[in-house]
Amino acid sequence: MEACTMEVGMVIRRLRKSLGKTLEWLAAMTGADAANVSRIERGLQGYTPEWLESAAKALGTTASALLSEAEGNSGSVFARG
Repeated sequence: MEACTMEVGMVIRRLRKSLGKTLEWLAAMTGADAANVSRIERGLQGYTPEWLESAAKALGTTASALLSEAEGNSGSVFARG
């Protein structure tokens, strides 16, 4: 089952906020603008695989972990040592 854009966006937002990071920070880290990142997080705009990889790296995880969390298969995205 493929995670939908809204679910992935929600995972990104939760992780970003749990790290205390702003939309502007994630936008700068991914080469996007804050308005686009906000729309991605709210599921109103799609993302490219490259953007997802960039966002995952900035958030200290992987794109596959974000997708897995969005599909409800794992809580590992939020596991911190």
